[in-house]
Amino acid sequence: MDLFVEKDTDLMRSTFVAIGLAALFERLPARGVADVRIIDLGSAYRVQVPYDRETALDHLAARGGRLPVLIPAIRKAFSEKERKTLDVSPEDELRFKYVPQGFITTHIVEYEAEQAIAKAAPKKRVKDERQEGDAPQPHRDYPLWAHLCSYFNKGSTMRVGYPNVLHAWHAHHGEVASATLDAVISTYLDYPNATDDLRSWWAREVYPALTYRDFEIRPDISSLAAVSPSTAKGGYATTAAAILTEDTPEEFWLVMYLAFAGFMIAAMPFTLGSDVLTFYPLPKDISVASLRADMDAYREDADVRSLYSFSNLMMRPKLDALAIITFYLSMVRHFRTAIPTGFLDEYAGSFSGIAGYYYKDIGGTQIAFDETIFALPPWLPKSAAGDTDALQGAEALLKLHHDMVSYLRGKPPKNALTADELIVLKAYRTFITTGTIDDWIDFAIQYHFYRFARIGEMYHPDLPLDVFERTILSMKPQHYQAILENEGFRNIAAAIRHCTITTLYLEKVKKIDTGFKVRHGLGDDLLRHADDADSSLFVADLTRFLHDYARESSNVQASDPNKVRPFVTESDLFQVIGVIDAYGTGPVAHLLVAAGYASAYRKSDDSQS
Repeated sequence: MDLFVEKDTDLMRSTFVAIGLAALFERLPARGVADVRIIDLGSAYRVQVPYDRETALDHLAARGGRLPVLIPAIRKAFSEKERKTLDVSPEDELRFKYVPQGFITTHIVEYEAEQAIAKAAPKKRVKDERQEGDAPQPHRDYPLWAHLCSYFNKGSTMRVGYPNVLHAWHAHHGEVASATLDAVISTYLDYPNATDDLRSWWAREVYPALTYRDFEIRPDISSLAAVSPSTAKGGYATTAAAILTEDTPEEFWLVMYLAFAGFMIAAMPFTLGSDVLTFYPLPKDISVASLRADMDAYREDADVRSLYSFSNLMMRPKLDALAIITFYLSMVRHFRTAIPTGFLDEYAGSFSGIAGYYYKDIGGTQIAFDETIFALPPWLPKSAAGDTDALQGAEALLKLHHDMVSYLRGKPPKNALTADELIVLKAYRTFITTGTIDDWIDFAIQYHFYRFARIGEMYHPDLPLDVFERTILSMKPQHYQAILENEGFRNIAAAIRHCTITTLYLEKVKKIDTGFKVRHGLGDDLLRHADDADSSLFVADLTRFLHDYARESSNVQASDPNKVRPFVTESDLFQVIGVIDAYGTGPVAHLLVAAGYASAYRKSDDSQS
């Protein structure tokens, strides 16, 4: 049976509903779980269920007519107003607001207790193998619960929306559950999904038949922006035509229950000062079991836990970058351990990218602000065919990216980011958004310039030449490979490296007098005419540099023959002019500066080459 969830203008809700719908049919069998897949069709998600409608209803009957629980009951402290109500009327239905009667105990979250554990837990990254006596770590799903109970609009979701969908789902059993399940199947058998018809049918046929006394159930609910940004006050859109509204829009509870189910599986929420960010993966072709395993591994990852602890102190560009890196880093680590079990599907094709939704605090209310889709990193392994070397390489590369971004900070003691760091972070954020080679080269240049200006003052990891080149070559480089492999190009890049990063490193860090001067501003000089239509301007700048370089080399070596550095010939210059004629000034110039400033240092060496 194939079901479909259309992608409307609210991509977050559509994605969460698709995941929640898949989880429903995965968990519906009374024994075991079904292999349900989510496949992106472009305009809709297809949910592949390995059984038909009649079998689905049989599964429900075998469960005693009870729908599977897809979201937990989160017990939190009552508000002061609620406590006063209960003091006056102890038997008021309010006492069951957060936990329905008869709810499965294993699906109940004691939020205050979990919050206390989270507050007492160490904030710094902890080792993967914990020892006896270590402080307990928060539950891996704590960020989800805290997002709903505390951080998103001060817990507004828990005041109305979440309790309503929880009780409404719990109220369905027997014939009403069977009829509702059948109607859900009919609604999602094709798209566009007729959810308005589903809502009308439910309100007319099922709602009056419910005999539920624990909590007042309403067909339509509000305060849903945590899982459906389009329902935030001030904006509402299910089609391309957005509607402005002064009231908070309401939605049919059943659709929102599925959205919350998807949120619990796939959401990655963070706080950012008084703002919040919610990231979520975009399924391409993946089973629900694999998605759940991936996200569980993500939330258990030590780097992810550390990022969540400190995200509140970051600016958005840095959090965006680290959130994306840690997601893929945790995936690769998880995938390496999962290979022997054969549990995961092939990694390639599982996701199409990651979406991040930013909610801006305006006047005490977090307003849906913008959504960014981050491209799938092209250097990740392409298959799971036991290629542990590829996975190891991907992990090392992602760890380097993580360290480069992590160490972008201002000067002590406050380490506040300045415009210098933000320029580099902007370049990296652009790269992970587009995933293009040109944006990778631009980031490399900005990072090299930033690190060059701070050598000897603050530690910043190298972006090694081999990593820079390998990243390019993994992205279907076309003509870039021919440029990088050109002998003249490599020799001139080595000359740039020696009179910039190498000489500065040896003098400031190693305290070695090389006899050669450091060429500050060389990269800017070479890029000044990089994008001009007239290539002769760049060639003139490059020729001028090489002439000065050769003259200085001769002068220094004349006084001390032991002081040597890479030699550049006239043939090297002609070769570079040849690749400029073939591929254009821009690619060659930017590559030359990026490769020239990249570190060729090896730990086994006493110097840089």
